[in-house]
Amino acid sequence: MPLCPDAQSIYLRQTAKHPDSDLVFLNAVGTPYTRYAFKTRLTRLCRRAKTSCVHTPYALRHTFASMESEAGIETTGLARLMGHTTTRTLERYVVNTLEHHRKAVTALQERLNGVVGRAVDGCKVDAEATTKTTTEESEAKRTRDVAVASPSLPST
Repeated sequence: MPLCPDAQSIYLRQTAKHPDSDLVFLNAVGTPYTRYAFKTRLTRLCRRAKTSCVHTPYALRHTFASMESEAGIETTGLARLMGHTTTRTLERYVVNTLEHHRKAVTALQERLNGVVGRAVDGCKVDAEATTKTTTEESEAKRTRDVAVASPSLPST
């Protein structure tokens, strides 16, 4: 799985602490965190960071999924990143806020405007070509009409 440099650093630090384990995040005695211990540690870290306390690790997953979805990350890739086998599971995590819907509608409107704009521009080009051809034909007809209507002068 691709990791950003900070995540790589954390991974390497954690695996160096417990080289014989397949697990990454272990407590000081080398056993996996219990649900309660992880929640307590998370609460402590939130307090230390002076942020509003996240009550559960699930809330972090939920926030991550929603933020990445709103940022336009492709759903299938996001589901895989979160360890889901289908996108249906991801649907529980992703929150579609009013702003998310507004962005989607704006993006759709911009695409439609582009399609309509290209169609209108194509019509203008066709109309200009038709007008030019019609003008050239009218000019040629007038020239023929003038030539036919003008009597030839007798040569002296």
